Amino acid sequence: QAAQAGQRVAQAARRGQIIEQATSAGQQAMQAAQGGQYGQQLAQAAQTGQSFVEAAQTGQIVEQAAQAGQKLAQAAQAVLTAGADEPSGGQDAICQSCLPDVAPEDPMSDDVPFVGLLNPRSGSKNGAVFLAEAQKRTAYTSRLFDIVHVAINHDGKRDEFRAQLDRVRDEAKEKRAMQPGKDFRPRLICGGGDGTASFALTCVFKVLMLESDEFNGYRWSTDDMNDFFPALVQLPLGTGNDLAGILGWGRTIDPAANPKGAQCWFKKALSVQSPVRAFDVWGMFPPADGDGFKVCMLNGLDKDGSPLFKVAGPSVPFLTLLYFSMGRDAFVVAQVEHHRTESQIMNKAQYLVQAGQAVLGPGASNVNLDGVEVVGVEETSKLRLFPPSRLKAAEFQTVGFMNINSLSAGTIESREQASFSDEKMDFYCESAFSAIPKITKKLQLAIPTEKHHHALWRVDGGKHPYTFIQYDGEGRVLFHPSGGFFELRVRQVMQIPVVVDVENEGPPASQPVPATLRFIGSEAEKAEAQQRIYQLAHGELSAELNATFEEVSALEQRARQRSRGPDVVQAKDRSSLRKTTSGAITTICEAPCTIQ
Repeated sequence: QAAQAGQRVAQAARRGQIIEQATSAGQQAMQAAQGGQYGQQLAQAAQTGQSFVEAAQTGQIVEQAAQAGQKLAQAAQAVLTAGADEPSGGQDAICQSCLPDVAPEDPMSDDVPFVGLLNPRSGSKNGAVFLAEAQKRTAYTSRLFDIVHVAINHDGKRDEFRAQLDRVRDEAKEKRAMQPGKDFRPRLICGGGDGTASFALTCVFKVLMLESDEFNGYRWSTDDMNDFFPALVQLPLGTGNDLAGILGWGRTIDPAANPKGAQCWFKKALSVQSPVRAFDVWGMFPPADGDGFKVCMLNGLDKDGSPLFKVAGPSVPFLTLLYFSMGRDAFVVAQVEHHRTESQIMNKAQYLVQAGQAVLGPGASNVNLDGVEVVGVEETSKLRLFPPSRLKAAEFQTVGFMNINSLSAGTIESREQASFSDEKMDFYCESAFSAIPKITKKLQLAIPTEKHHHALWRVDGGKHPYTFIQYDGEGRVLFHPSGGFFELRVRQVMQIPVVVDVENEGPPASQPVPATLRFIGSEAEKAEAQQRIYQLAHGELSAELNATFEEVSALEQRARQRSRGPDVVQAKDRSSLRKTTSGAITTICEAPCTIQ
């Protein structure tokens, strides 16, 4: 009771209903109760609860906090009165576990063998709660990992993850032998935001690839890779959680406030009854000649709205599972990342704030798509997808594609319902002040799209020195070091197995097609994709793509010069643009033109 009351206080504070002091105090009280720390710590929790009531009575916090604080105080005092100074009972005397009893090692159980990679820093930090609880339960201790620790091999965690993945494969083999006809493909619990999925895949590939100076195959046999490469289950720990939502695993989970709900989630995710589906994964490639783009990150805006940049971290744009775009949406993502807080609710609010700023604020000129062209590459022809015929790129603010039928935490979907297993990208583009042509009964925005297999993005750096992109909700800035022209090739690189909750997935419902790890394309394209994955896993792509401090400084100088030049978009130009494009989204579907 104390844990739940403390959690309610913390959640109320995140919604801006009570002061920041209440958040900290509520979290401390909750953690003390959850940790089974009695005596002095729980006495402090009781005092904290009483202070909430007193603060409410003096008008410092709202009535909701007073009630939650009173419950916390009463619960803590009750434990003390019952003699809680004795250590018997442990954590379970206060709060229920958020992890269910499972037996993945039992050959006759229906629990699928699994490993997990969780990001304890995503969203509201609930990944840390799951990881802490896993250390107290035998079935999870050696199976759930901090994904960052695995990535950097902190205290040998990558080696432990490699060994555990091998054990999980062997458990799955034994269960298949004992229960023929059931799909015991191992599960990979991926806990975090939407960008965590590609991060988790990279970690898995890193421990499965043979150690060499370049890609040289896998430690597992071909049959083992086909039959036992783990199927991804997305645990919604981020802000938008589009991937978990579309696969049916929900858009939020709270192991402290609703431990029973968390138990049900894990039980279903690890059940052999939950089916495995095929999922398309796309790759972004620079030009083959090496004269390509560099990558950095937004570091805020100056008083004139000119962007400031910084050197990017180790995550670089290559694999994308959900969506990709250039322009306004990407600028919003970059701004949200720059202003990110520890509150999931406040981060969602930032999307609304920054979306408005991207259209009417001082940084609106940063989303100019002038100089951007997208070409659809098919077997026998090329189609100009963007800008649409008879229109200019500068008349639009976003161009991108969807691989799942969900954008912006499920508020936007494709009119034709994008499928994640049809081996096609669903392209869309939007003008600055477009009116959405269709709103579904769920009050979701439905945008027109057009499907294609391959695409070539061309950017003229002479017209705009930098371009904002986002891939799976990760914001980056692309530019040519000398301000020239660059290209970005996008094509499908593989299909991976994922687990769906058929009762809650979609729309659309996934198709029961054979699901395994499968690389796509010619032999040369398959080799190229696997070599890039090897380079990504070993940090070589970061060295290749990330701009140096000197390159970032030079870009910032060019951006500053541009913001003071005659080509900056003034308010009257935006007003004119509004008159031109208001009332409709002109899409790639309406008038693609063949390029000879």
